[in-house]
Amino acid sequence: MRQRVGARLWGSASEPSNNPGWSLRVELTGTAVAQKGFAAEQVHRSEHDWYDTKVERGAFLAACGPLNLGEVIHIFRVWADGPPALPT
Repeated sequence: MRQRVGARLWGSASEPSNNPGWSLRVELTGTAVAQKGFAAEQVHRSEHDWYDTKVERGAFLAACGPLNLGEVIHIFRVWADGPPALPT
């Protein structure tokens, strides 16, 4: 599935992975964040509550448990766009 993710980025794919969960790939080539540093992160809370995120070969890559897709999309958006603004 291709969809808009983030304010300025296009070209993502999310799909079920080989294990219970999801994988997400967002192409970064030609975007404002293509050269931005990203610290890879692995969090494993339980068998179905986990995620791995990294930037590699021009793409943001994430794999996660079945209920963590929203969490990795949030991680991507905060990295790419900055933290959400608080209402004033």
